[in-house]
Amino acid sequence: MIPILHYPYDNLCDARNYLYNRFIDKKHYLKTGLKPGQWHDMDTRLLHGMFTELVEFVELGKAWHFVILDKEAQDRFKTPWWRKCAHLLRWKPWRCPEAGIEHLKWEMTLKNDYEWLPEGERLQQPDYNISTPQALGAKEIFELYTWWKTTRPSRPDPSEASGWSDYCEKRHEDIESLFEDLSEEEKLESRIILEKMGAIEKAYAQEDEAMMIRLIKLRHSLWT
Repeated sequence: MIPILHYPYDNLCDARNYLYNRFIDKKHYLKTGLKPGQWHDMDTRLLHGMFTELVEFVELGKAWHFVILDKEAQDRFKTPWWRKCAHLLRWKPWRCPEAGIEHLKWEMTLKNDYEWLPEGERLQQPDYNISTPQALGAKEIFELYTWWKTTRPSRPDPSEASGWSDYCEKRHEDIESLFEDLSEEEKLESRIILEKMGAIEKAYAQEDEAMMIRLIKLRHSLWT
């Protein structure tokens, strides 16, 4: 009898979930966050797609899990009233980076405590008081999230860091020099600067690739 009574509500929930995932959350494809209307190469789309989804995972998924059953947390992070309504009425995503980070920090404290075992047996477990797989995954998520949100955007521009921008500006200040052949000394200077800029760009690309690999290896920990 009870399953019959739940049948209409379950159908409404299924319909709501389909519409939400199809038109609002759009879980059927990776969002990149890149500016529309511009050309972006595949490597750029892959990088931004992976890390934009990681940000969504932390700021939407982890954030909601942190406050969902905690009234105090809901008040602290000012969870909007419509997000606390019945499941059928939640039609707008709620983003809270702070709550997502708090959830990760809580997860990182988890250790194998075997509290259901007698104390003697508990202390004999080889991984007793060692971080759980969930804690290790949360630590990796936090590091990758922080790299994408803070570290990577603060990297110096290669043309600025190498001195290429200053070199070009100096050349442009002397209009006549733009129409003259470079001296051997100037050619050497420009070549050294360009090589330095190329080395910085290569280091950045290697760092991006290493972080993508870390995120791929972490994919089984990305669940809510």
